[in-house]
Amino acid sequence: MPILRSQTRLIYQVTRGIAFGLFGFYLLWNAAWLFSGVLPPSILTEATGIPCPTTGVTRGMAAILNGDWVQALLWNPLMPVYAGLLIYSAIVLGLQFIRRKRLVLRPIIARFWMLALTMGWAAKFVIGPQYW
Repeated sequence: MPILRSQTRLIYQVTRGIAFGLFGFYLLWNAAWLFSGVLPPSILTEATGIPCPTTGVTRGMAAILNGDWVQALLWNPLMPVYAGLLIYSAIVLGLQFIRRKRLVLRPIIARFWMLALTMGWAAKFVIGPQYW
């Protein structure tokens, strides 16, 4: 039985609502910690005890600002890769927005993101929980 147009629209609306809700929770989580004067811990790490691939990026940036590059790479060794991908992705999406085009990254960039995040997650397990 094919999916009806109304079913597709409902699935889209529910998915979008969940995504906005999760993003709102993420913003509130980080704001609550930041307003208390503490860098926010990873939600995934707090909920499950396992690291998120990007865990340590904020602490790594703080270490770089203090001139401690080794400590920064221990917090997250893929931080420079994430920064490069983030800047590139922001430029591409920004130009698409200005040109009123559909906001989408090329599949190769999405694959680079998936590869970098997978490698970052593996690196977190190799380095150990003291840097989660």
